[in-house]
Amino acid sequence: MDFEVRENEIAIRCEVATRSATGVEMEALTGVTIAALTLYDMMKSADKTMRIEGITLVSKVKEMKVARLTISDRASAGVYADKSGPEIERVFCETWKEPCDMVARIIPDERENISRTLAFLADQERCNLISDDRRHRTCKNGTLRQRQPLMS
Repeated sequence: MDFEVRENEIAIRCEVATRSATGVEMEALTGVTIAALTLYDMMKSADKTMRIEGITLVSKVKEMKVARLTISDRASAGVYADKSGPEIERVFCETWKEPCDMVARIIPDERENISRTLAFLADQERCNLISDDRRHRTCKNGTLRQRQPLMS
């Protein structure tokens, strides 16, 4: 769920993914509707003219976009080849069994760079995220702005 507070409105976005062959359009629309009704219920005493409007399906993507992030100073500098990232990607693709668009990144182990890269992959590229570094927290589906700090 994503909420964007604007001058006279709140835009709500719900992104849903599934492993099954069925679509999840109704789940996304229901998520937005429930969030809008909850906001309405909480704010109805403050604004009697409030309305819920414009609930629509923005897009439907059949192929999931996944970012595989390797965090390594030496692999990112070309000292040695990244072996863990491709292996994680292989196991993920074997397990997932559905088509996916894999976006691979190898970056140095620097907090600001990790934060920037994760935010870009999640917010701009709209990727689900996986990482081969257990020390760094990643998230699945959606924005990182409201998440805990990225470092343990």
